[in-house]
Amino acid sequence: MANQYAKTLLRFLFHVGYLFRVVQVETPEQKQVFRSLWTSVWTDEGYANDKEPLHEIEGHYAIFNPWSTDLLLYFCFTPIGTIRLIWDNGTVGLPVLNDFETEKRWKGRVVEATLLTVRKGYRGRFHHLPSLILWRELYRRAGNRGMEGILMAADVRVLHLLRKLFPFQLIGKAKLYEGSLTVPAYLSMEEVNEEFPRTHPFLTRFFLA
Repeated sequence: MANQYAKTLLRFLFHVGYLFRVVQVETPEQKQVFRSLWTSVWTDEGYANDKEPLHEIEGHYAIFNPWSTDLLLYFCFTPIGTIRLIWDNGTVGLPVLNDFETEKRWKGRVVEATLLTVRKGYRGRFHHLPSLILWRELYRRAGNRGMEGILMAADVRVLHLLRKLFPFQLIGKAKLYEGSLTVPAYLSMEEVNEEFPRTHPFLTRFFLA
């Protein structure tokens, strides 16, 4: 039964996936759409609040702009999701390493994933396909640039869901951060390549294709 469901899900992902596209943010118009989308979601979810106002959070991320790649997810012609990739650098570091006490479990370069948002009406729809597509794009770009792994400061609820798919390692203690209980985590690219085909053989065709 589980295998049959996975096969059905895989067919669904491939059939519906063409309706989604990921666009790298480059133009002023795209930058405005990106900002409007992630800030509205973070405000609605309470990540931006009186103790951590939106302008402070925006200022915190602005210093990483030169080392960042921002991506927009569209469903047909509607922007529905965002993700920022902050690349390893020797100038301003990475937010999760700057803001948390962490245990380093990598030797090479890493990339941090942040500003991950999906509009409320699209979360959980299409078997979580919007989030999967954003993660697939992140993984592909990290691999293409030779990253050893992916870092993120994740809401504990989000990380619980992600660990059902990916072998995230906790690398520090949880604390209140940007409006929620957040924990630093690390995902080894090598582990995903080794474990994902065994733990999720049908999704591998979609995710690692």
